[in-house]
Amino acid sequence: GRHLEFLDLLSITIPSTLCGILAIGIFSWFRGKDLDKDPEFQKFISVPENHRYVYGDAATLLDRVLPRSNWIAMWIFLATIALVAVLGAFSGLRPSFGGKPLSMVLVIQMCMLMAGALIVIITRTNPASISKNEVFRSG
Repeated sequence: GRHLEFLDLLSITIPSTLCGILAIGIFSWFRGKDLDKDPEFQKFISVPENHRYVYGDAATLLDRVLPRSNWIAMWIFLATIALVAVLGAFSGLRPSFGGKPLSMVLVIQMCMLMAGALIVIITRTNPASISKNEVFRSG
């Protein structure tokens, strides 16, 4: 067999993902009625218990101004994702031991651990409050 590089995988997964999203989008476009015009669904959600089941009690961030620390954390996370992508695409940039570049699994783990630590330190986040966050609890 042929050894696959990271760019080989991306050249397969990105186009196939986009094709899959397009196909399921077209399929969903013509499937069923709009829920706001479906009398059966409207009858179902008229029961308060069913309404809570369908829409949940999720909090929304719409029309809410986020603090500067949230934006800083987001940019640190996005920069780390970009760094991982670059290190995956160009194995020569990764540290090598015995002529073999460091495994991407380890690179991803180290980069994300570093990003998490930077976010906690730079944004002065209380580590105990992380597990109480709505996003953390929702999975």
